[in-house]
Amino acid sequence: MIEIGDIMNYVYEERRISLQDHDTLVGEVTWEEKDNTLYIQHTYVNPQYRGKGIASSLIEALVKQLEEQKKSCIPTCSYAKHWFQQHPEKQSLLSK
Repeated sequence: MIEIGDIMNYVYEERRISLQDHDTLVGEVTWEEKDNTLYIQHTYVNPQYRGKGIASSLIEALVKQLEEQKKSCIPTCSYAKHWFQQHPEKQSLLSK
């Protein structure tokens, strides 16, 4: 898995969560929001960091934020769709 903390840090922005390794973008998840529903549009991981569970950790950070803010989501990017299919315990976060 990845080492987050001393080296890598999550950066929370209005419509984006990114993971930074010093000044290098490791990965990001982006979304648009309408009526308390987040439309997850894009998940990206820098090629040199792929295969380490980073995309999953970014979606997990977003899921935690959704739960805390009592919002729902519609995954429109292929990775987010796949992640929610693999995590049936989080289906309640999907907008109906």
